[in-house]
Amino acid sequence: MDNDAEFNNKCVTSESQNILIILEEDLKKHHARAVQCLIRKLDCRLIPFLAMLQFCSYIHQISIGYVRILNLTIDLNMTQAEENWCISAFYVAYLLFEIPSNIVLRRFGPTIYLSISMISWGSITVGTAFVNNAVVFIFVRFLLGAAEAGFFPGMIIYISLWYRKREQTMRITIFFLAVTTAGAIGGALTYFINKMDGISGLTTWRWILLLEGLPIIPLGLITLLFLANIPETVRWLTPCEKQILTSILREDARVADGEPEAYNWLSWRQVRYVFTDWRVYLYTVISIGNLGVIRCWTVYFPSFVQMITSSPENEHWLSVPSYVVATLCVFIVGFSASRNNEHGYHLTAALAIGAIGFLLMAVVEEKSK
Repeated sequence: MDNDAEFNNKCVTSESQNILIILEEDLKKHHARAVQCLIRKLDCRLIPFLAMLQFCSYIHQISIGYVRILNLTIDLNMTQAEENWCISAFYVAYLLFEIPSNIVLRRFGPTIYLSISMISWGSITVGTAFVNNAVVFIFVRFLLGAAEAGFFPGMIIYISLWYRKREQTMRITIFFLAVTTAGAIGGALTYFINKMDGISGLTTWRWILLLEGLPIIPLGLITLLFLANIPETVRWLTPCEKQILTSILREDARVADGEPEAYNWLSWRQVRYVFTDWRVYLYTVISIGNLGVIRCWTVYFPSFVQMITSSPENEHWLSVPSYVVATLCVFIVGFSASRNNEHGYHLTAALAIGAIGFLLMAVVEEKSK
């Protein structure tokens, strides 16, 4: 009898363990489905709006390349040195104010900072349309760089507040898709704005700055109302969804339950860690080689197109194909990097192809002389 009872107890225990395993697997599957649905909900709510903000940011930045070839220097009686300073002033301010801007962002939250940044640069851009001398234009460009310095880093920080690391790659890729799309549309848009030359006494380059700056101001106000700093404060997530999102983000950041997240303050330990981490300097070198070239492309590509074509209308349309190709490449590389969770080889291949492209451009320039 004792043996039968012991055997029955073992059977019951084994069945209970099997049931627990099945229940645990079902819970994991249910949790995974819930997380997947939550991520899709975040994508539908946040990514289109953030991509639109990035689109507006870049289409505004490329405008300097087009206004340079639309009589800006002639209207303001600019010397070559002043023209160079018009370009440099923006990036000098960008360099000086980027770290302070992100400290302010960390203190007051990305939503407030992004909103103020957009309202500021929209207002400054509108004001730039009415500048009448080179010195003031240079000063306004400096203010513009200061206003926009923390915008793109702020967008990346905002993404990190809502997505885990492995989910961020494709979302940041969408940001860059917005950038290349803005480049393609910017050229075509300039072509149509060029037909407004002389309306209300404003030349084309003034119309470009005015029409690109005005929509940014209300968009900055909408940003303040539409975005939230952290998941816990939004109304469009259920309490269960907020709990799931907070849990997976803390797990991804390796923050223990109950441990406070140091979000709105900055410690000297963090500062010391940043300046002593060799990877920061490596990424800086990579960014200089990458973004430095992109910024030069943004400013000087319209001039390059103007040099190789004799038709004023083609100056605007010939810039479109390169950005269309860039959009396709950004999507392919970003999707592959996200799918394979690998970035180094993708970055190296993309930079190598870009280097070959610039060498070919140099050859074209030499032959066109």
